[in-house]
Amino acid sequence: MGKFAKSLIKIANDLYSTGMEERYTPYDPESETEFKGGGHSSPTEGYKDYLRKVQGTGVELKGDKPRYYNTGPKFMTGTPATSQVTAKDYKYKKFTSDNDFSAIAPFIIQAESGGKYYKSLKPNTNGSIDYGFFQINDLNLDRKTSGGKLADAWDPIFDKYYNYYNDNLAGKTIDGITYDKLTGDSKDIETRKQLLQTKHDKFNSYGSSLSWDLSEQLYNQRGIGQWTTKDQVLAMAEESQNDQNNIASSDN
Repeated sequence: MGKFAKSLIKIANDLYSTGMEERYTPYDPESETEFKGGGHSSPTEGYKDYLRKVQGTGVELKGDKPRYYNTGPKFMTGTPATSQVTAKDYKYKKFTSDNDFSAIAPFIIQAESGGKYYKSLKPNTNGSIDYGFFQINDLNLDRKTSGGKLADAWDPIFDKYYNYYNDNLAGKTIDGITYDKLTGDSKDIETRKQLLQTKHDKFNSYGSSLSWDLSEQLYNQRGIGQWTTKDQVLAMAEESQNDQNNIASSDN
């Protein structure tokens, strides 16, 4: 056997010479239980204690033969990590699954901007800014921070409205509003912010528009939980549903 193979065997022996329990609890020499002979046909008390403490296995004698049963390992580990969905997370996921974006969008606009703000009045706690009727966070405007899946859905939407702006609005004054020329391409972050702040129903409205189309993709991919006003949106949607139910009851 080569030196390399012998070294591997030595390392393996060292690794497995200590039980898992000893890796998680302080070592106490006085608690060490040594197994001394006896064999499985006539287990000693030392062997039974060894099984109980290290392997989590109990031993009972039936006549002159042992019976083994598993009591489970007794490792003193920390609480395992969990990906359990909280009750609120489940509520938001179920709400998203049960409601189409088009039915919920007016409530999002009302909760986020009231249909009159094109930029958040103050930065978020992480320094980011929200834009448009749906208050889209600027971290989602950059592929590096939005994630590829959302960016892939948003890029063609920005392309569409970027072209519309250049063809119909750039450099013009319409109804007292002057639309400045764009200085970057459709993937430029500052250009995207400018488009989301455009006071025109093609860019911000209660129907299909840049802000609406982007938010629909965001809602379908990530759910209502993406908006900080989600609880307010749920409350408005519930109130609206109750009103409809009351109207339907009064008509019957």
